[in-house]
Amino acid sequence: MRPSVSLLLCTTVYFASVHSEAPDSTPTASTRPGSLNITRPTSSRRIPSSTAGQAEERSPFVERVLKLIRPIRLVDSQAIHLESLREMTPMEDAFMQLCLNERGKSLFQEPKFLVWAAHLNDFNSKFPDKKESILLILTQHYNPDDLAKMIEEAKMVEVAKRQSRHEPQVKKSPAEILFTNLQKKQMKQWKAAGISEGAIFGMFKLHVADHVNHLTFRIWLRYASRHCLLTKEELFEVLCRRYFDETLSWLLAAAKQDEFTSRLANDLQTMLTDRWLEKRVPPQDVFKLLMLDTDVAKVYDHPERRTWEVYARNYHQYLGSEYKAWVDVLKSCYGEEALSSMIVQLIRGESEEGKEWARQLQAVLVYQWFVEKKTPKFVHDKLEVEGLVNFYAIEELVAKAWSRKHS
Repeated sequence: MRPSVSLLLCTTVYFASVHSEAPDSTPTASTRPGSLNITRPTSSRRIPSSTAGQAEERSPFVERVLKLIRPIRLVDSQAIHLESLREMTPMEDAFMQLCLNERGKSLFQEPKFLVWAAHLNDFNSKFPDKKESILLILTQHYNPDDLAKMIEEAKMVEVAKRQSRHEPQVKKSPAEILFTNLQKKQMKQWKAAGISEGAIFGMFKLHVADHVNHLTFRIWLRYASRHCLLTKEELFEVLCRRYFDETLSWLLAAAKQDEFTSRLANDLQTMLTDRWLEKRVPPQDVFKLLMLDTDVAKVYDHPERRTWEVYARNYHQYLGSEYKAWVDVLKSCYGEEALSSMIVQLIRGESEEGKEWARQLQAVLVYQWFVEKKTPKFVHDKLEVEGLVNFYAIEELVAKAWSRKHS
């Protein structure tokens, strides 16, 4: 049997053990009952064949990537070098010689994995009639769900390294390209085997509270949109059937921070907030749905701060109301003491935008205290505002702050 056909059959058998579609009847944020009965297939060694079917498993993208990987740059002096491997050693045997079969889920953290990948590239170059596939060999040792998570984790490690350099147009590393294309290849295999997005959703147990996480959700989201070709509207309806708003908001907020899903996740979140607006969900409730109520000191830097500001402005339907809404909701969640401390810290900070935002909140809070007939000393002690010797000075502060906002 040709390896490519064998792989698809194995994949199909694996997915036959899960439901063809994830249950959609009732959305669950945290309490969907039950889990899928996924049977782990036993690992088996595959002896490389000289058939042309193995060449079909080879991705041209992966082949180009491997040409960039040189062991001298990726392996320390203690690692096993290519010279120690026999030229005619089948790739599965090389995998064993390097003890990669013993690495488990930490395989991609092992430098020798890239040595093996480079050796596989050399082997395929010298013996084009016996070409082998990295992905085909890996599937002999890992279940599809475990392998998918390992690839995603390894890819994100490389992405984080690239983003940490903070340089314009930083090139992707060979390792990042390798893992990215391994992921694409795996998803193409799922699609070729007729695997639905619902089956992938079920495979990752994304309908079970203890298994819902950002990593597998991102994998599913990419597969559903890019390979199953679900539109934004279709994805939104599917997600609303499967999750309560709180969980869905949490998942989309995280997906917005990932460069591979950010645009789609942002569109889906906009659709979600539009639905909240239609239902007239109060800004105080949306504040909690966006998880802005976890730490007052981090509210300004929270990635969903602007999302909530836009929602509050649209809810109240006139410019500037979001600042009063901010003060009201922060006071209700944390109290005046915590709110005052946050304002003081932002005004002391280096961010000019942060200072201006804090001054707007300060103006609203001072005005509320003015109406409540708080003493100037009380205002000074809470906000460290200098020169507030009487209520006229407080009123002047409020007027100046709002004139800056509307000028």
